[in-house]
Amino acid sequence: MLRDVDTSLSAWLAGYLPAGVGIVYDPPVGRSGTEPLLALYLHEVREEGEVTPADWSGLRGDDGRLVGRLPPQRRYRLTYIVTAWAGGPLDEHELLGRVIGGCALHHAIPAESLQGCLVDLGQAVMVRCAPFDKGCDPRELWAAWRIAPRTSLELSVLVPLPVALLTDLPVPPRSVALGSSRPPGGAPGFDPARQARAGISE
Repeated sequence: MLRDVDTSLSAWLAGYLPAGVGIVYDPPVGRSGTEPLLALYLHEVREEGEVTPADWSGLRGDDGRLVGRLPPQRRYRLTYIVTAWAGGPLDEHELLGRVIGGCALHHAIPAESLQGCLVDLGQAVMVRCAPFDKGCDPRELWAAWRIAPRTSLELSVLVPLPVALLTDLPVPPRSVALGSSRPPGGAPGFDPARQARAGISE
């Protein structure tokens, strides 16, 4: 799923970038040269909300029998740190500005840009650029990587995880035999050896 989100972002953002600008997903460390580049570093993956066993749902056939179960829908928020690398700050700001412009036009990655398992998802893959409630502080990354601070954007993607119908269910019993009994010493003539017992046959 993560790879499909990466390739979907590349297919979408490439339409807003000048020709020849590459898109990579490496940490912004050790970059050199003037070749224009947009780096999207996947900084964090976090599940959005909580699910419980009660969130499972069943699918029944025309005869009312259970034929499958659907697991609960899980959503994950992916946080990318976006940096631009070009001949100078102005060129880098131009690239980052184009990313902002693309996100301002779309609240979700367009369907024609979705890749892999996201194509048939049937749900929107939401995207936000530079959200007000930021998820991380890039200054910590610059210090950890020992590089000079750079202008960066936070790109947030909310992805529903594809779910599949589970059909490997236990086979229901063919018949159920029920019986009743009285406690020993109850009615006269009670014979425990002849007591009817409940049973299940498959």
